[in-house]
Amino acid sequence: MENKVQKTEVKIIKKSTKTAASYASIRIPMELKKNAKKWRDIANRNKTGRKIKLHEILTIGVDLIAEENIRELQEKSLTHKERLEILRQKYITQHGPISEDDFIGFTMTAEYQDFLSQQGYLKTVA
Repeated sequence: MENKVQKTEVKIIKKSTKTAASYASIRIPMELKKNAKKWRDIANRNKTGRKIKLHEILTIGVDLIAEENIRELQEKSLTHKERLEILRQKYITQHGPISEDDFIGFTMTAEYQDFLSQQGYLKTVA
């Protein structure tokens, strides 16, 4: 029998001095992707310098988000029932306790219109 000598290879792993950026996939609408690519292509028309990457364009957009934008998104996400409950809670702080059923009845009165105008929900038309 022949003895086979197996060669073991030892791999030396060199650690790079740069740390690689980690990336993650996210789902975005196709229209947003096309729009971001359009802006990237405009940025890359410059003949000098390195190419601008798509994530750099998106970073600029994300950095421009302000607290006001977040409040608008939160307001848009409310259902009608949630908006009604917010108004009911405001009514409770000003006028005292009222049940949900009584508040729904209150919404059908003329006093409700006055309450809405006090809260800034109604604009007067001249």
